[in-house]
Amino acid sequence: MNAENLCVSCLKNDCNDFFTQQIQDCTGKNNGSASTCGELDGSVLRLTGDEYTALSENRKKFVSDYKIFYDDKSKSKKFDDIFTDLADNHINDLGRKPSAKEVYAQFLDQFTASTASIDAAKTGAGVGFVGHNYLPLTNGAGYCDFVWDYSNFNKTWTKNNKIIGPGMQKKDAILRSLMYTQVSISGQALIFVTRTAGINTWFFAEKPCNLLLIAFVFAQIVASIIGYYGFAGYPSDRVAVIGCGGGYLVIAWLWAIVWHFPLDLIKFAVNYVLNANTYTSTAFESRINAGHPSMAHARVTQHARSVRASRTVA
Repeated sequence: MNAENLCVSCLKNDCNDFFTQQIQDCTGKNNGSASTCGELDGSVLRLTGDEYTALSENRKKFVSDYKIFYDDKSKSKKFDDIFTDLADNHINDLGRKPSAKEVYAQFLDQFTASTASIDAAKTGAGVGFVGHNYLPLTNGAGYCDFVWDYSNFNKTWTKNNKIIGPGMQKKDAILRSLMYTQVSISGQALIFVTRTAGINTWFFAEKPCNLLLIAFVFAQIVASIIGYYGFAGYPSDRVAVIGCGGGYLVIAWLWAIVWHFPLDLIKFAVNYVLNANTYTSTAFESRINAGHPSMAHARVTQHARSVRASRTVA
């Protein structure tokens, strides 16, 4: 159905497991020394020039291999697709709004121990103090923390706040459009259940008026279009709305349809609790003057029930 994984915590756990294994393998190749492999939180020991070069190469390989791992596991979407439609980062001290891809490039520059990031970390520019002879290249934020969570990887780029990672921003934005679509369908379809509450029957037992049907169909066409395409990351990174695509759109419709039928059962139960025997005798067994010349009483007609129900709901 081409529906991508929206479980951010699952994706982060997979990422942590992958990088943990990479660091363990790297440490094993270096006879138990993790100096050129780094830590999971992005920090490294203070090293010499050649060791920093080896560290940089190792981490670049970790990231490259993770992208391949992610692409193979996601099937429908690639890692680079994460940055499509993402909002710019507006929480920083740069005096501008860098794109999500630019923020990622800055983190990657620090994470892979570029010369500039090493010098900045040594002087505490943008990062804090870790201690124990560690160099906080990414201010204690690991790669998985940055992509799939909130992180404060550089005080200048984050205004000393935890900003949302590109992976989390993308998945949450898609989830919002999915939730909007499902709530729109279920919420507006509820009118077909409530309109028959007065006569205590199934929602499909009586045909709704044409205007109601037209209004519902038009509203759901608009809602489905919004859910499919979204707003391309509008309005901002933490509350962005990105289209969920056809796969999740079908899921939203199926979910709404499946759960629409039990609503009638809930309606029957509520009517029974609220009215008990009174409701049954009034709605189905009472007699009214039907206008017969003999003034004899007749059972309530289906039309009369509908009129009575509409007045009750109103």
